[in-house]
Amino acid sequence: MTDRTALRDRMKRHEAAKGCKRGRVTVRQTGERPVEYVDKRTQQTVSTTAVRSWWETTPAPHFTTEPDSWLADSIPALPALTRG
Repeated sequence: MTDRTALRDRMKRHEAAKGCKRGRVTVRQTGERPVEYVDKRTQQTVSTTAVRSWWETTPAPHFTTEPDSWLADSIPALPALTRG
């Protein structure tokens, strides 16, 4: 095994260990990404930027009931709990 392969294996184990304690969270992300396509009318390749969405999985943060926590920002409050 080369040094590079051993380092990559250690990094993979380290990343896997991050999600073992609290699990993982998958969140939908949206942003602009470069896109290439062939215009069927002109047969030319066109490069542009398009809005795309994708899913990212990360180790779960600490979940707390604080109003400014990740959980409060990610999950909308129930209507019954927000009435004044």
